Amino acid sequence: MAINIAPTFAAWIAEWTNRPLPMLQTSKDQLLPMLRRPDRVRLPDLVDIVLRDPLLTAQVLRTVNHRERTSLSADVVSIENCLALYGIGPFLERFANGPVVETTLMPNHPQAYAALLTAITNLRFSARLAREYAGQRFDAKLDEIFIAAILSGLPKLLNLLSPQHSMLVLEQTAAHDLLVAWHFPEPLLQLQAGSAIVTPRQQLQVAVLALANALDHGWWQTDVQQALEVIVEILQLPQDECWTIASSGVLRFVRKEGDRVTRLQAAYALPMLPGEWEKPAEVAPAAAAVPQATAIMFAERLHALHEACKKGVKPSQLIELALRVFTDGLAIQRVAFLVFSEPDNQLRARFVQSPEIHDRLRDFTLPMDNVHLFARLMQKPQAVWLSEATRSNLQKLLPGTWLQRFGAGDFYAMSVFMNDRPVGLFVGQRTASLALDETTFTQFKQVCLLVSRALAERNARA
Repeated sequence: MAINIAPTFAAWIAEWTNRPLPMLQTSKDQLLPMLRRPDRVRLPDLVDIVLRDPLLTAQVLRTVNHRERTSLSADVVSIENCLALYGIGPFLERFANGPVVETTLMPNHPQAYAALLTAITNLRFSARLAREYAGQRFDAKLDEIFIAAILSGLPKLLNLLSPQHSMLVLEQTAAHDLLVAWHFPEPLLQLQAGSAIVTPRQQLQVAVLALANALDHGWWQTDVQQALEVIVEILQLPQDECWTIASSGVLRFVRKEGDRVTRLQAAYALPMLPGEWEKPAEVAPAAAAVPQATAIMFAERLHALHEACKKGVKPSQLIELALRVFTDGLAIQRVAFLVFSEPDNQLRARFVQSPEIHDRLRDFTLPMDNVHLFARLMQKPQAVWLSEATRSNLQKLLPGTWLQRFGAGDFYAMSVFMNDRPVGLFVGQRTASLALDETTFTQFKQVCLLVSRALAERNARA
């Protein structure tokens, strides 16, 4: 594929290909203590450090995808998969001692350094906003969405890291061309502007990134309205609802980042927006932490599932082992696998783990002849988490038979496919004493994807 950017930038590609990308000093300061005691490092904490630093994220993914691979090796598109490939200790040894941005830019180029920090802040916001909108499409691979958004600003960051050159007017497709030159995985390439494969997923990603960039200059911009129109058309949601996602996303980001936000102009205009003030949310009681013993149990149960996948055990055994990961390792007390019957066009509960002997989920069947949430989940591999944040959108999609039996309580659900053929659906709930959380949702999806891959591999061997 031809590189359609300035020749001087193409020369930068060659230059940066042969040298490591620097990380922020704050990233290094957080990683080095972990290097001394890798056994005490929490995986989510390490992932968060990497994803907060776009240059470190790019360096990790570039290194991992340039490793020696066999024909069976898969592309790596998430930091979690990188850590699974390396292990926490070797990962820290490989990446914790890299060069830092401050050595390159300070003290001689303070303006370029300030601009770089601003660009990184805006990238973090863009990635969060892209993930919010992708969630409205029930996208099953939000990690790809987030990381592709982070990488979209890589050419600008490289531009700022070379202040001795004149500032370049970068093409819109610069990120795509750069990632192509560096042989990044196809899923990340397809989400960049300039991709030859244009899908609603890619169009939404490009429009949201354009929206995020426009919001850096305030709310009342023509570019903001144009991006919103594209988003509305793709999501098929009212414009007010799409607008609310953006405005609330700005507020959440600024509140979370606090003093670390160097510049996000849109937030300053929020008090001027018309309409009623948003009521502050009531502080919910803190959810009880999952015991350390449960975390250890999760690792053991997940290892057992991995071993079963390698041995090619029967599908029923895979499902049973997955349920044990959920109940023993993730403290999801009530979990089931609903098998999809194509002749009957319905989901039927086949495997159920519950503290209640006569749980009403055990004989549950769900016809698929209506367009409800579970029917949508069975159209492609995807996951959903019904929570306070998503209830207003998802509850109206719940089938009446589900509401009559189980109400509208929080739950996870994810469809399982064998290649392109739907197999069934995992669904899980916790008791009120332990709320569902983001980390558990990620692990829930990880287990479901593992089962899907194992079923596909077993079918290929057969």
